[in-house]
Amino acid sequence: MLPADFQWIPRGQYAQGELALTVEGRWVAQLMRKVDGVSWYAILYTGPGTLRPFVTRDCASKESGVAGIEAWACRHEATLRKNQHLYAQAESGD
Repeated sequence: MLPADFQWIPRGQYAQGELALTVEGRWVAQLMRKVDGVSWYAILYTGPGTLRPFVTRDCASKESGVAGIEAWACRHEATLRKNQHLYAQAESGD
């Protein structure tokens, strides 16, 4: 189960089932289909900002990718929220 304010949304208009996990409207992870059209992989954003570092992980299926991203988000909830707060501060100029 996802923490409060975490939400799955479609990754894009033509993304064919690809998803993005958001915290307060900002992406923290993506689940994307590989070029072969069958396999899936996850992108996990580990830092704040537009050019933030990320980690990629292969997924056995879409379902396992969703479960893995949700487990990661639960483990790193405090850091993800802090990063989103830092990014919002930088945007507002505070």
